[in-house]
Amino acid sequence: MNGAMLARFDVAIAGAACTDEPRLFAEAQSVFGASLERHCATQAFAEAAILLHRTLLPANGYQLGETPAHRGLASTWKRGDAHAIPFDAATPSLALLRATVHAVAKQHEAQKGCARCSGRGWIVTRDGGKRICGHEPDMRAADSAKQASPTVDHTAGSGGLSHYAKIPIFRTNRSGADRSKIE
Repeated sequence: MNGAMLARFDVAIAGAACTDEPRLFAEAQSVFGASLERHCATQAFAEAAILLHRTLLPANGYQLGETPAHRGLASTWKRGDAHAIPFDAATPSLALLRATVHAVAKQHEAQKGCARCSGRGWIVTRDGGKRICGHEPDMRAADSAKQASPTVDHTAGSGGLSHYAKIPIFRTNRSGADRSKIE
């Protein structure tokens, strides 16, 4: 699995029709080595997309739904992310598959830029053994990328999402009694 292959798969999902779901989920099985046969045989593609997402990205959350134009919409995120990128496709299951492919590609790129293991996934310890790497990002590369690319304020202007910042968030317990506002 490499970044270029994942990018091609993402483009194929983005341009696919509803009738392409069996082919794309069969391809996802071969690309990621996941066992989705049972779900694909019964055409339960949303369940297959959720299973694949949970298998490949166990620390990530996801959300999927449908747009008013009856296209699928999905996003995936992990704890601490400032935002989640929405992905659309012909169906919600294809949208979640596309979001999962994008997150796996992003994770793959982050692992390649690891300062400790350079993307191998393991390091040699002082006593000569091998240890799995925790993947520390190369801060020099991140700093130079920040300086090279201009900063864009996506919340400015009429087309932004700044109105979401004004929605109050409340903390509730199971009974719904505690409605303390989170700042």
